[in-house]
Amino acid sequence: MANVIQIGNQTIQPAELPHLLAGHKILHILQREVIIDKAIAPIELTPEEKAITIEQFSKLNKLTTQEALKAAQQQLCITEQLFCCHSHKRIAGRKI
Repeated sequence: MANVIQIGNQTIQPAELPHLLAGHKILHILQREVIIDKAIAPIELTPEEKAITIEQFSKLNKLTTQEALKAAQQQLCITEQLFCCHSHKRIAGRKI
């Protein structure tokens, strides 16, 4: 069985996804994200660089407390490790 996306009571088939993304004018966002992912994939961060990246991301997004950081992780539906990657991606994306 192929993977599907379930939103409420609507089931979205993989073949429908490009049309839906384009129709909602967000396909270009996905394209940009994929390009950024490929560009930064080979970059390895030291623990210090990871901490700096999260600090910069937190300042940019006004995440001033641990609770705010945890809330951002929950909103993005990601773990702490993925949050670090997301932070790096956002910071790197601003420099690309």
